[in-house]
Amino acid sequence: MRVLVTGMGGHLGTRAAQFLEARADVEAVAGFDFVPPRRRLHRATFKRIDPRDRDRLVDFVLDFAPTAVAHFGVYEPAARMSARAAVLSTEECTVNALGAAIRAGALERVVVRSGIEVYGRGGGRPELPDEHALLEPSTPYGQGTVHDFMHAKVTVVDDVSFAGSFNLSRSGEQNAENVLEIHDPLLAENLGAYVDDVRRRYPPLRLSA
Repeated sequence: MRVLVTGMGGHLGTRAAQFLEARADVEAVAGFDFVPPRRRLHRATFKRIDPRDRDRLVDFVLDFAPTAVAHFGVYEPAARMSARAAVLSTEECTVNALGAAIRAGALERVVVRSGIEVYGRGGGRPELPDEHALLEPSTPYGQGTVHDFMHAKVTVVDDVSFAGSFNLSRSGEQNAENVLEIHDPLLAENLGAYVDDVRRRYPPLRLSA
């Protein structure tokens, strides 16, 4: 397994890289960020790249050709950059890194950063949740509340993909939603194929007259 770690300079990205270095089934680890890793790495390859530098970022990812991506390239306001820079960096890092990983042709899986709060609070929640753990968010949904849960939707229109939590209904205009618009023909093709695959798993709905 060849793992690309985006945001390797952050605390989570650095720790993930250390964990991956210790695994025998990981052939190679590579990552990038605008700041260096916070701890010493022994066999990972790090490249100092601003996530907004599309050309350098894409070349680096294409050359590495990852089979897996651990996406920690999520930048927060007031954490070494302004609010606007954080939004742009997060968007550019996500679109460019994942788009290049897909184009490299070897990508099999993507792991994204989240929070353990989506699994609920109290002694019953898992300490090391995996994809089989139940989601039990502890706060109600609403504008202005803490959102400790996650869900996503995707829409493909020609060569453009729209992803995020935005509800495709009138209520989406009032809720606290987010949406990412990605212009990438290959990504749109892959997402469209995924939607078609999910749709084929269920029989068509037939309504009686």
